[in-house]
Amino acid sequence: MKIVTYNVNGLRQRVAQFGSLRNLLNSFDADIICFQETKLRRQELTADLVMAPGYESFFSCSRSSQKGRTGYSGVITFCRVKLAFASGEVALPVSAEEGFTGLMGNSEACKVELPFLAEDIEEFSQDELLSVDSEGRCVITDHDHFVLFNVYGPRAGGDDEERIQFKQKFYQILQKRWESLLHMGRRIIVVGDLNIAPSAIDRCDAGPEFDNNE
Repeated sequence: MKIVTYNVNGLRQRVAQFGSLRNLLNSFDADIICFQETKLRRQELTADLVMAPGYESFFSCSRSSQKGRTGYSGVITFCRVKLAFASGEVALPVSAEEGFTGLMGNSEACKVELPFLAEDIEEFSQDELLSVDSEGRCVITDHDHFVLFNVYGPRAGGDDEERIQFKQKFYQILQKRWESLLHMGRRIIVVGDLNIAPSAIDRCDAGPEFDNNE
């Protein structure tokens, strides 16, 4: 099974570049394709952007009403209906979930729930949980033999204390979800754009002051 992850920086532009969504997806020759930063609001999810013959899609869009965060971020996972490679593996998930807090709900097409141990997140309020899931930053798909997290992590500038705290909380809760699944004996795969660069080598445009920032 082949999994591809790609920050498209606007799905509409990428689809236009390839002529159609199907052409874009087929260009990867993959079974599961994870896009980040789709920059689509829910009302903009037209068929030409989320539906392609031979694929099923699972997505999350920003629900934030904050200025500058509408039509922002967004992730989508495409799974082949028929595998590109000869094997017994199945690309379609048995369950799909928007967000990672357990509050956003499962895909209507997938009725198998992904468990989350309640005691793992009891330190966080419901408002805090809804807040980290409000920007359309994660889709989870359960493929039975592994659970796939498609993540677009929040960015936080060094002087933006509010976003730094949001980013820390985002990853604290996300890590709780990972640990919960691992505790249950599940295997997890995490892909996406995490917006984490531990050192200058992890950035293409890191300046001399990078190591003193963020």
